Amino acid sequence: MGRLSVALIANSIPDSETMAGGYRIAIECARRWLEWGHKVVFFTNPLGEGMISRYIPRDELDMVISPLPGSTGNRASRSLAAAVPFHALMSWRGLSAAGKVRLPEGTVVYSVTPFWPDVFPGFFLRKGVRDSRWLVAMSMYAPPPLRGWRVYGGSGYLPEMRALALFLNQVVAYPLVKRRADGIYVNNELDRERAVRDGFVPERVEVIGMGVDSSLTRSVPEPSEKTYDAVFIGRLHPQKGVLELVDIWKAYCELRPGAKLAVIGNGPLEEKVREKVRKYGLEREIELKGFMDGVEKATVLKSSRVAVHPSLYDSGGMAALEAMSCGLPGVSFDLPDLAVYYPQGMIKTPCYDTRAFARNIERLVRDEDLYRRLQVEALEWASRWDWDGVARRLLHLMENLCRV
Repeated sequence: MGRLSVALIANSIPDSETMAGGYRIAIECARRWLEWGHKVVFFTNPLGEGMISRYIPRDELDMVISPLPGSTGNRASRSLAAAVPFHALMSWRGLSAAGKVRLPEGTVVYSVTPFWPDVFPGFFLRKGVRDSRWLVAMSMYAPPPLRGWRVYGGSGYLPEMRALALFLNQVVAYPLVKRRADGIYVNNELDRERAVRDGFVPERVEVIGMGVDSSLTRSVPEPSEKTYDAVFIGRLHPQKGVLELVDIWKAYCELRPGAKLAVIGNGPLEEKVREKVRKYGLEREIELKGFMDGVEKATVLKSSRVAVHPSLYDSGGMAALEAMSCGLPGVSFDLPDLAVYYPQGMIKTPCYDTRAFARNIERLVRDEDLYRRLQVEALEWASRWDWDGVARRLLHLMENLCRV
């Protein structure tokens, strides 16, 4: 096909720094589509404008900016009480902005998350633009509402409110996506099987997965010695197991006193993580780095020995791949989705046994033969997921949707 016109709907971005996987995929792919001569326009808000402009020069971008809903926008990534009105109001403002813009005939409308502010305006644009197609990123299915993030083990656990909010978002948005979307993409084969069971035509469901900038990784030299026994990368969010991570490191320091952990990321649990670190007296052992990207992040990764990925519930978890591309083997809980997302280069731990997790980190650090074997596996797996390939697969899906 010739040049595509793509409208990316990213009204749901709640923070200019906190980079969820759906936003990363959209931005990295859009960068490449622009380089390849396709027309790209982002529908977003001022926080999204700040995030996107860090990766794509502003003068190369067409953007439709919807105003933030008062003070809630700046707090939506950290406070559920702010996130709920933020999503509702950004849905309305996104719809209003979509009604004022004329897009070329045949535009592919791409909702970059399954959240209301991206789904409802995407549906509206699909109806209003002749011969358009609507693609939705089903980046993660919500967990069962009464189990929350701890779906795979444990008892006596009250579901976390953010998990309930994700479920309620899905209850409203997913039926619309099933009836009206021309295609979706998911993160792994298990989610693809679910989508087909739910009625999606198999040819219109693509597994996109994850990506990594291998050229950036190669450009950062290896340090003469490692500073950290382990590194975590990701949002400081209940789903990511960041409070459990502090328990893990407490147990690990009982095995290796004084061992250091680097934590890269920010999010709603940042203050609670700090409080727990202080409670356990681990201020010297756990370094909270905040948001990092590019060379700065790769430098910390290469200064670490092991990637820790303690997610409680996940459809993948792209951040660990960046560590793998730097030669770090990983440790995670044994989630079903991670068995297909990370089939190699990572030790799986019984869900949600924090002491067993700590022992697996220690095992990797201690057993040089095991470390080298998993390091080779991690590097080989990461080499399959370059961003150029991800952008081409997603472009191919959009081209196929346009042919139908």
